[in-house]
Amino acid sequence: MKTARYNLLVLIIFTVLNLVMILVQSDTYFLFSATIPYYLTFFGYMFDHYTVGTYALTGMVLAVPLVLAYVACWLLCKRDSRWYTVALVLFAVDCLALLGLLIMTGNFGGALFDILIHGWIMVSLVKAISAAKKLQAMESTPELSDPQVDFDEIL
Repeated sequence: MKTARYNLLVLIIFTVLNLVMILVQSDTYFLFSATIPYYLTFFGYMFDHYTVGTYALTGMVLAVPLVLAYVACWLLCKRDSRWYTVALVLFAVDCLALLGLLIMTGNFGGALFDILIHGWIMVSLVKAISAAKKLQAMESTPELSDPQVDFDEIL
């Protein structure tokens, strides 16, 4: 479960870095980031003819709530494991967006690492949900008390 939280944190950090990189007009792209927030901003940047204009800022405004949703999942999943499920659903939609983008562009080979990383995060979140269910099942079973052996009765 800790690994899934760390993966969410890294996802948030690299997504924010990618959004900042667009705003400073850098050609750098970090893997291990969410697709939808990045491409909302990047497509706006493209529509603004590779400058930071109205479309890029609109994309950024649309991307911020998505990043904040991941932040909320990261913060809240420490206390309540159901937030891993929320993060999984959010990221599953992000994976579908990546798949749709790859189908539209036909650039599967160029995005191999992005696909692998998205798969890694999905597996991490699924394992966290599974571990949380197992932990919850363990906590709900009554503990076996140590039987008190009366040696006088045995002898």
